Amino acid sequence: MHRKEKKLHRKIEKYTIFYNVEANEGHFIFHLEGKTKGTPTVTLLLASPQEGTLILDILRNEQPVYYDEENRILISGLHFTGISKGKSTAKSAGKSVSKSTVKIKGKK
Repeated sequence: MHRKEKKLHRKIEKYTIFYNVEANEGHFIFHLEGKTKGTPTVTLLLASPQEGTLILDILRNEQPVYYDEENRILISGLHFTGISKGKSTAKSAGKSVSKSTVKIKGKK
């Protein structure tokens, strides 16, 4: 009998951010690709405004961005090194790639 492999991370298709200034509390709602069971969203309560700024920067500037629900990690897609404003300094043969991950502390 084969076990069904669980997908560790899903692409974030859309997001919404809410911040309650009076309570000093923020939330991200991630709409995940291919999420069929339960709700298609994940809600993240932010640990600090700085964490919200970092996550918002990643969501706005990196593509694609994935969310690992089990480990609560944001993962950006693979990128060629040396890219600046759409220009790559990597040679066409043997290009290096980098992958960014951010462990989210957040409140549960």
